[in-house]
Amino acid sequence: MRQHHRRSSRTRRSALFAPEIKAMSTAVAAWEPVVEDAVRKQGRGPVTLGCECTPPRSIFASTGTALGPNITCDVCCKPSRISPGERISEADLA
Repeated sequence: MRQHHRRSSRTRRSALFAPEIKAMSTAVAAWEPVVEDAVRKQGRGPVTLGCECTPPRSIFASTGTALGPNITCDVCCKPSRISPGERISEADLA
């Protein structure tokens, strides 16, 4: 008897949310990725930042974080800079 109750409850919920489900299906079918963003983010990984300590302390951060406001070292109180040789795309710099 309980299984019958569960099935009818599911059917009612499906009917209740049918317009939302249909709208979401339509939106997902029409969605296309923004190609520029996809290309820019492809191959992005964390970059290494180093401070002015001897030896420099290294931290890893996303490109966006590394290019953002200064990240300072708690020991030397100097800003950490992106280490030489790290690849930053032109799109990230813009």
